[in-house]
Amino acid sequence: MRKSFKYRIYLTKGQQRILEQQLEACRWAYNETLAERKRAYEERGETLRLYDTQAMLPIWKLTRPALKLVHSQVLQNISVRVDLAFQAFFRRVKAGAKEVGFPRFKGFGRYDSITYPQYGNGVRLEGERLMLSKIGAVHVVLHRPVEGTPKTVTLTRSRTGKWFACFSCETEAELLPPTGNVTGVDVGLSSFATLRMGRRSPTPGSIGVMRPTSNVSSGGRTRPRTPRTGPRTPNSRASWRRSTSGSPTGGLTLPIKRAASW
Repeated sequence: MRKSFKYRIYLTKGQQRILEQQLEACRWAYNETLAERKRAYEERGETLRLYDTQAMLPIWKLTRPALKLVHSQVLQNISVRVDLAFQAFFRRVKAGAKEVGFPRFKGFGRYDSITYPQYGNGVRLEGERLMLSKIGAVHVVLHRPVEGTPKTVTLTRSRTGKWFACFSCETEAELLPPTGNVTGVDVGLSSFATLRMGRRSPTPGSIGVMRPTSNVSSGGRTRPRTPRTGPRTPNSRASWRRSTSGSPTGGLTLPIKRAASW
């Protein structure tokens, strides 16, 4: 099975500038690929496939030298992304969805990740250094070891400018020995979950409580300042969602390996 491992990476100013240039080049290639497929269908009634758009990359490199700064397999993966977007679009049309969601063009600064589809070709991990083609050695914070065999690597830029590397690895499924014990979990409204031993997990709060308030709300000037609650940055808000309402357990720490023995 596939398992992903996400790590924080730290770039020098030069490496960050190169990666941002690569993201813009990839954004242009994404929009151009989408435009070519759209134009081919509207003008000639022709449907371009994945390999048809990938064959255009050498021609585009002649007219747009910035594409040469990007690894070849990263550019090929852009066509894969566009093709997957069209597959999802046609799947929704076939299913009769209310909103089919035609693939959209990416605006400036809206393309935030690149993928190396083959580990070892343009990207490899050496100790705590991630070796990237056309970029150099990048420091990786390995807070846990990489398990299994890495297949792909995706570099992602967060909304706050932080960079991460996500390894998609092929791992073996770990089968747990049966214990013969049975436990029960009751999901309700007053509390998120109640375990067999009586332990309760509170219901996660609404995301609305995180909205910052002004210094002075409605009322007189002497009204005390309303305190801010909840995380204040996009990264902390995303972590908050994953740890509460965005997680399958709603913030309840549920050790799966020991669940059968409760």
